[in-house]
Amino acid sequence: MEVRAPRWSALGWLLCAAAAVGIGLALVFALRDGVPPGRDLALDCALGLGNGLLGAFILTRSPRHPIGWLFVFSGFVRAVAAAAGAWSYRALVTDPGSLPGGPSASWLAWMYLQSVATAPMIAVLFPDGRLPGRVWRVVPVLCAAVALLFGVAVPAAMWPYRGPRLLPDAPVPDTVVGHAVDAALSVGGVLALVAAVLALASVVVRGRREAGDVRQQVKWFGFGAAFGLVLNTTGLIPGFAWTRALGPVALLTGIGLGIFRFRLYNVDRLINRTLVYGLLTVVLVATFAAGDVTLALVVGRGSTVAAAVSAFVVALLLRPVRDRLQDLIDRLFDRRTHDAVRMLHGLSRQVGHEPVQPAEVRDTLRRALGDPSLEIYFQAREPSVLLDLDGGVTAPPAPATGRTIERIARGAETIALVVHGSREPGLARSVLRAATPVLEHARLQAELSLQLVEVRASRARLAVAADAERRRIERDLHDGAQQRLAGLALHIQSARRRASYPPDAMELLGFTVDELRAGLKDIRDLVHGILPPALVTGGLPAAIADLARPDTVVVTCQVPGRYAPSIEATAWFVACEGIANASKHAPGGTVHVEVSTAGGRLLVRVSDNGPGGADPDGRGLRHLADRVQAHAGSLRVDSPARGGTTLVADLPCVS
Repeated sequence: MEVRAPRWSALGWLLCAAAAVGIGLALVFALRDGVPPGRDLALDCALGLGNGLLGAFILTRSPRHPIGWLFVFSGFVRAVAAAAGAWSYRALVTDPGSLPGGPSASWLAWMYLQSVATAPMIAVLFPDGRLPGRVWRVVPVLCAAVALLFGVAVPAAMWPYRGPRLLPDAPVPDTVVGHAVDAALSVGGVLALVAAVLALASVVVRGRREAGDVRQQVKWFGFGAAFGLVLNTTGLIPGFAWTRALGPVALLTGIGLGIFRFRLYNVDRLINRTLVYGLLTVVLVATFAAGDVTLALVVGRGSTVAAAVSAFVVALLLRPVRDRLQDLIDRLFDRRTHDAVRMLHGLSRQVGHEPVQPAEVRDTLRRALGDPSLEIYFQAREPSVLLDLDGGVTAPPAPATGRTIERIARGAETIALVVHGSREPGLARSVLRAATPVLEHARLQAELSLQLVEVRASRARLAVAADAERRRIERDLHDGAQQRLAGLALHIQSARRRASYPPDAMELLGFTVDELRAGLKDIRDLVHGILPPALVTGGLPAAIADLARPDTVVVTCQVPGRYAPSIEATAWFVACEGIANASKHAPGGTVHVEVSTAGGRLLVRVSDNGPGGADPDGRGLRHLADRVQAHAGSLRVDSPARGGTTLVADLPCVS
């Protein structure tokens, strides 16, 4: 029957408690009898309790994690060895016969050698409990060989001449077996050293190959190991032997933080700040000392002026020196993050001097994080609205495997959402923190684009409504007043033919008919000026053809079909306005009108060979440009002096 996971973690805590009891027992005996020869009780306490607690915590989180069991086992055997050594030392040396089981305890005292075999295994399996590759299988083989050699072969070879009392200071006979045992111990030590070196090499390889969380965990391991090495080295100095016990504590702390809390305590930031403020302290203290000594020679020793001036100089130098040191450490310690942040800072300096488009911000972030698929979504003023780079309303990004959605905010206000796949959280945090000002600027650009789109849509709706109103007026005039006036003229003309009236009445009726006909002509001209019937019935080809005049207006219209009424009306108005301007400013010349389509756009080109010099901001052209822009089009005026005038309208069209 399979044992449930909580029971595995409970077993880990039980072994940890047993290790604590063993360490406590060893301390009690050490206080009374002294430390047994060959034992480092402080190291036993640090490794026994530290390994046991760390392993138990790991098993609580991951009950089957192999590193957790290795730590628990290492702490347990180290504590048992410490307790057994103290027990056997009292039972066999300081007070013989006072405690039972002394010989057996002397054998258990050698269990600490098993912890030597577990250390390389912890390093090679860190942090996920798996080997970094097949080539590293040699490490478990070496560790198994060391465990068998120290735990089985050496004790079995010693038994004939040392018996059950396996004390560390027992004499070794000058025999073949004795020398073989010493050789086996040496071989075991060499194998353990080779396994340790290979395990550390695997940590380096894993740190260089992996990214993101694993790299952060390996950095914590390295930071703890380096700090532990410094403490162990310090322990070789007379009077500082106690620091050796702190070496394992530093290593275990680094491993524990790497496994549990590396996201909270970023090791890069910790090391970075330690170096910056450590160097800053050295520089400022040296500056203060140099200034104080120099001024003391001038004003005399004991003067407070020297100290005050030196302190003032140090205060002035604090900020610039800190900035210079920070830049130096960032460049040396993490060049990639340094260069990426400088890239964003350079873009930030452009804001206010030249326009920075949202697409440029996105491309810069892509280069900085090395993620060509990075996307930015800007938060509009309305909390439920997100904008894309062009200011269009878009849906929120959907969560995806391997993608991170970072919320960029200033205070409580969300500026943007950045979706990226960077596997380096530290780099991403630094870059996005530096990108906050330009992202805020880009959001304003996106909101402005949205407002421009809304303005264009509003203008287009107004233009469409105006064209519809023109068509209604044209229809009402044609079907209403024009027909009634025509009917009235025919009725009066018929009345004149059917009866004879006095000359004065006949003259009045004739005058009335003439005026009615003139009024009809005015109405026809007015209706034609609003929209020509050919445009309504035949579309652009028919309406443009009506504008042709022999030797003065040459038209060409190559369009495949009908378009939106407002687009057709705008194109016709451009052609009419261009012809009218040419007739006014270049009389006697030839006007060419060309209407064509290209890439889903309707192009209207009106050119003449007149004197040129047309003012694009003139009332007529400005009104025409507004009409074209209302339909998301553009109007270009090319009118050099004595070079003729060309109008080109570019309109979107959908057949």
